Amino acid sequence: MTDWIDLLDFRVDSFIGVLPQEYEAPQPLEIALSLGLDLEEAGERDDLACTVDYAQACAEVTFLAQAGHWRLLETLGLAILRHLLSAPADGEARARVERVRVGLRKPTILGGRAVPGVRMERDAAWCNPERGKIATGVRSDVLVEAADVGAYRIDLRPGATWDLGRPVELRVLAGSVFTETASMAAGDQGHWTGARALQAPDDQVATLLVVAAPPLPPLSG
Repeated sequence: MTDWIDLLDFRVDSFIGVLPQEYEAPQPLEIALSLGLDLEEAGERDDLACTVDYAQACAEVTFLAQAGHWRLLETLGLAILRHLLSAPADGEARARVERVRVGLRKPTILGGRAVPGVRMERDAAWCNPERGKIATGVRSDVLVEAADVGAYRIDLRPGATWDLGRPVELRVLAGSVFTETASMAAGDQGHWTGARALQAPDDQVATLLVVAAPPLPPLSG
């Protein structure tokens, strides 16, 4: 049995498209999401961990839409689908989503003559991202990679260190990361300069949602 959580008609400003003006300024992007899963346990137990926090889903999709320049709606759509269909990270209190529908529309690009958009739908069996090692104790799932931008889910095992060596946009999905001078906890996001290595606590896995432009170097096995 499949129930649905709908998150419809929210709008963010995003750098998206291939036209010259779409590189110069962000434009409105309309997003609609439907998350398919069994909600009976959540209803019986009255427990948010048995369902999906739609505020968090909205924030994570907004992060993906705003953290890089996406040439195609289709590319951003794949990143959203793979992220939402991924198994919950250790410490991420939510249920597994079995099916996702995503709609993306650019309401202003054609000056009112029409509203272009895409609708995409996939299930958990489809979600098999490329997985590899970035560093000792650091693994990456590739959500999508294009010529100029890539989106990833990064896991740091307890005590692992990731020396980015480059700036990226990141959001902490579960756990926390720190350097000698700064720290980020679950729900925090922002621009990371790469000047210092990120480290996970000794007793906790950290899971990050990362957008890098250009994409991260190729993964090892």
